[in-house]
Amino acid sequence: ISVSIDAATKGTYLINRRGGSWELLHENLKFIQNLDNVKLYTSMVVQDNNFKEIIPFVEMSKKYNTRHVQLQIIEPDFHHKKLYMKEYIEITQNYLK
Repeated sequence: ISVSIDAATKGTYLINRRGGSWELLHENLKFIQNLDNVKLYTSMVVQDNNFKEIIPFVEMSKKYNTRHVQLQIIEPDFHHKKLYMKEYIEITQNYLK
């Protein structure tokens, strides 16, 4: 099961997922985590308002035994790519080990 979350904090989630419920999201992630023979995948579209949440996003995903974390960049929307992405990718890979 793949879940696109796009945030690691409630404030950012409510902006990026208008109409979504942070609490219901976590209830659903717990539910999925407890299913037998189901692999959870999470994804984040990296944007100007959430790129500093990449590490907390990976940590949150690990809490739910996520098998794969996908980070997507949609250009030209993301302006910090050159400054931060190499560092975040390296750190993220270390968290996933």
